[in-house]
Amino acid sequence: MAFRSLTTLTVPVSVQARFKALVCAAVTGVAAGLAGCSTAGPGLMSGLSNEAQPEIMKAKQPVLISMPAITGGSDAYRQAVMRQLNQTATARNIALVTDEKVLCDFALRGYIMTQREADGLKVLYVWDLLDKSGNRINRFSGETTPVAVAATGDDWAVIPAKATGEMADKTVSSLVAWSAGQQTAAGQPGVSKL
Repeated sequence: MAFRSLTTLTVPVSVQARFKALVCAAVTGVAAGLAGCSTAGPGLMSGLSNEAQPEIMKAKQPVLISMPAITGGSDAYRQAVMRQLNQTATARNIALVTDEKVLCDFALRGYIMTQREADGLKVLYVWDLLDKSGNRINRFSGETTPVAVAATGDDWAVIPAKATGEMADKTVSSLVAWSAGQQTAAGQPGVSKL
């Protein structure tokens, strides 16, 4: 019998995340089913602590947010921002997608700039959250804590990773807080997209 080699496919991160969520949900469903079938002793999931079981049961698909290019900053700094935002968002079950072919729930358009003050350099940022039609539904803005850095011709090259992480944390927290506010306003806790 002859075998053909399979071509490796490049799969977008968002598709991988949805696949992982589906697999996790399927495994959890099978494990929960088997736990109920046991007559000879404790179920399959009985070894998990009470705190761990709800987390396994909460598997859901990540919210997809399109992330087109950020305006402002150097190429290297914009890439650093994207990496940090993606890492922070992933931890909160949000998938930032740069592939324009992937249909997303929202889009996030960003604008960044630096500002020097007496106490150091800070990054100012504005993020517009857009719906599927491209209408702005919210705007998040802020600034990082000023950091003392050497005066150079390129402010973007001297911004520490800590400041970039601070911006990512504040941005993702703002997205989640906005989402929670939408849940409360709609009177439907737990039904939000984020």
